[in-house]
Amino acid sequence: MYVKVKNRTHFLNLLEEEQLAAIYFTGKDISEFNNIRLRKLQDNLKLSKRRYFIMCSVSSIFGSSKSIASKVEKEQQKLMHSEFELEAFESNLAYLIISGLINIDDCYKKNNFDPNYLKKLLEKYKKQALKPFKEYDYDADRNCASEILENDKRIILPYIPDDVKRRMKI
Repeated sequence: MYVKVKNRTHFLNLLEEEQLAAIYFTGKDISEFNNIRLRKLQDNLKLSKRRYFIMCSVSSIFGSSKSIASKVEKEQQKLMHSEFELEAFESNLAYLIISGLINIDDCYKKNNFDPNYLKKLLEKYKKQALKPFKEYDYDADRNCASEILENDKRIILPYIPDDVKRRMKI
């Protein structure tokens, strides 16, 4: 069974719903999209990763008591929050550049962004915009799902995605 579902990312939502994006950015200070804020988010992510891996190491050495497990879980939540903040910042920045609300020359000059970083960022989100769907192939005989990637390459998944499960129930 072939299943095609919309890829739900913050960036694609901004591109699709221009009116909602305009409302979303009216409450934002565009000057906060600068290299200093980016570095803080990246440093916060590195610190969160380091703390999480240290806590995982401690839990593997000392066993999994409730107190250690709860600390690991808190560090994992902090890590996920840091990843989300950085992803949202990058999505917003890419949208602002693409929509013309921020001039890319200003990003270089006023906001001190690295040109290579911006180039990679825009390439990443261009790929997302070109392929706004995820495609899956489900083999009912083997009860196995695979994700269809670029050039019709497939990766067999160790789980069945929720979108495929929903389609099977229909």
